[in-house]
Amino acid sequence: DEKAYWLGFLLADGYIDKKYESLEFTLKESDLYIIEKFKETLCSEAKIQYRKKQKAYRIIITSVDICRDLKNMELKITNL
Repeated sequence: DEKAYWLGFLLADGYIDKKYESLEFTLKESDLYIIEKFKETLCSEAKIQYRKKQKAYRIIITSVDICRDLKNMELKITNL
């Protein structure tokens, strides 16, 4: 269930930077706990950055494997 939740979340709110093979998403200040939970789930050491102008937090995960898997999942879902 947790994997399905994160997959849906990332497909809706995530962004894959193809040049750097990284996954990024930004959420408003009050949703910091979601980013922290995501980071914990991945056992990631990525830094959570505060975007003062946007009053939001973002995380960038650089992983060729994660980006490839997400792209493949998106293709499977859109071809249903």
